[in-house]
Amino acid sequence: MKTSSIGFNEQAFNELPYARITAEQYATDHHELVVHPEAVELVPRLIHFLDEPFADASAIPTFLVPQFAAQHVKVSLSGDGGDELFGGYTSYFAVDERRKFDRIPRFVRRVLSLVAGELPYAARGKNYLRMASRPNALERHFEKVAFSPYFLRERILNADWRLPADAAFVRRIFDGAILDDCMDCLSRAMDSKCTVGGSGLRSPSRAPTSCRCCSSATRRWRDSSIQLLSCSELPGTDYMRGC
Repeated sequence: MKTSSIGFNEQAFNELPYARITAEQYATDHHELVVHPEAVELVPRLIHFLDEPFADASAIPTFLVPQFAAQHVKVSLSGDGGDELFGGYTSYFAVDERRKFDRIPRFVRRVLSLVAGELPYAARGKNYLRMASRPNALERHFEKVAFSPYFLRERILNADWRLPADAAFVRRIFDGAILDDCMDCLSRAMDSKCTVGGSGLRSPSRAPTSCRCCSSATRRWRDSSIQLLSCSELPGTDYMRGC
């Protein structure tokens, strides 16, 4: 079996050591490449192959991997979706970590919220106080990981354009995808439904066409519902240590 992986000089983004461990475990014919992508130069080609706006920087390495793999194979299996299905993101643990703010009395949290609202827009810690003051871990998670923090939305959007930020609204929007779980209130189900089953497969399913390499992601558009259903039945204790 041939395997391919790309890495970066920036160690914070380089996953080659982990790919190498996997390759050694299964004795694959492993190929590695450290890339120095000129992101701006790639944008026109990305737009051509993606066919639609795709606001995720992961499209760049996803575009480069099949180009490298095509030097050795013409059909490939991609690993997209593994983090969502098996708890690979640190956010799974961050959700539970932010439960520590539950120990803060509610009236103190209300004060923190008022203080955060009164601080100057660019004040250091303003968004953190807002996050800490939220009444539950779910709201804290979305305050922390949101691409546009609450105060930024408040600053640039008219009131009619701002969506609610409370947990009830989040649960209603995600339509039951957020499961009740003592360890992980976000759960794999939300990522599976909204990322793997949605935009997460667009890039890996279309990027291989740029180098005439067929990826398994193109078929997973059809098969993803079966895979997600099977994996979602795993209890949280099976994929997160320390539960």
